[in-house]
Amino acid sequence: METEKAREILSQAKLKLREQQMEGRDAATDEELPGVKVNIRELDDVLLRDVGNKIKDSGRWPLMIDPSGQAATFLRYRDTNYLNALSPHQMEPERVRMAVLGSIRYGKYLVLDMMEVDMFDTVGDVWDNIQKGLLSMIMDKTILQEENCSHDL
Repeated sequence: METEKAREILSQAKLKLREQQMEGRDAATDEELPGVKVNIRELDDVLLRDVGNKIKDSGRWPLMIDPSGQAATFLRYRDTNYLNALSPHQMEPERVRMAVLGSIRYGKYLVLDMMEVDMFDTVGDVWDNIQKGLLSMIMDKTILQEENCSHDL
């Protein structure tokens, strides 16, 4: 019990430090994308545990851009439903369907790794074979609405 309290206090302190560092950046010279830049050690707090409820409060799914490939490796070995968009085996309709259902039913992260290749439209076409507009429904969260949850994927 005390260990969890200490972990939460540490996580909150790290969150405050990240926020202070973000405020200290010079926006005029910063050519980065909007969002939070974190190192691999902070990924668990920021992405999976959502310390500070930043992801939950935003109402959006997190998008991660990972030029190093380290985050993809980290997420592959976590309790996620991980799909590599470049793998024909992992893009088979039944495998995608089970990954999506598992994510919805059990609250697991669905990780779609495009490995620095713009495959969004191609993935959308493949996922349309499961259910028309499936990727769009996931992206705008309409898949979580009652009328969409009652359909079998």
